[in-house]
Amino acid sequence: MYELFDGLISIGAGVYVYLLATGKAQISKDEERSKAWVEKFGRAMKVIGPLLVAFGLFRISGALLG
Repeated sequence: MYELFDGLISIGAGVYVYLLATGKAQISKDEERSKAWVEKFGRAMKVIGPLLVAFGLFRISGALLG
């Protein structure tokens, strides 16, 4: 049962991280700080976000099929 929640949390976090990396969501109310964060971490977060989603799907499939 915990695998299901773990998967859902991973999917939600992956989507949020990807939205932050693409600039669709802001990390801060200050727009310049948000842009600086995206320039510094955006490339890595664009990779980490989908990996978190894939991990979440793996955990959910393991919980439902296993």
